[in-house]
Amino acid sequence: MTDRVILGQHPWGPTGLFVSKPGVSVGSTNPADRTNLSFSTEWGQVATIIAQGTVSPGTVVTMPSGTDYWPAVWWCPVSGNTLQPGAWWQTASSSGSTQRAFGTIYQLTYLGGNPCQIRWDDLAPGGVDRAGFFDIKYVAFGLRVN
Repeated sequence: MTDRVILGQHPWGPTGLFVSKPGVSVGSTNPADRTNLSFSTEWGQVATIIAQGTVSPGTVVTMPSGTDYWPAVWWCPVSGNTLQPGAWWQTASSSGSTQRAFGTIYQLTYLGGNPCQIRWDDLAPGGVDRAGFFDIKYVAFGLRVN
């Protein structure tokens, strides 16, 4: 049986959490290897939360300074602490992306820029029954691929 997890100092030097793929010895694998490892703290900005919050439709959100890549965003209409079913997960590229969540009247638009800006648009303003869901809860992740 191979050793698959190191929590602490890796034989190659760095300290962190390292998990190898089945059949691969974690201690004999470069801690930055993306082929033979399932997870390594040496990978840096992998799925790091870079922004989160609750906004009203039409609000432009600028990712934190230094965010020079396009985030993946999970978002969902919210009322207080109640999330609307049909939350949406979305990524974009430098060419931009616009996506509407299933079952909602809101749409997320990547506006570009460096750092990146995003905005949720209300597709049916005024008089539409939103069942009390007027705001957007979001979490943006940095998914840098080196």
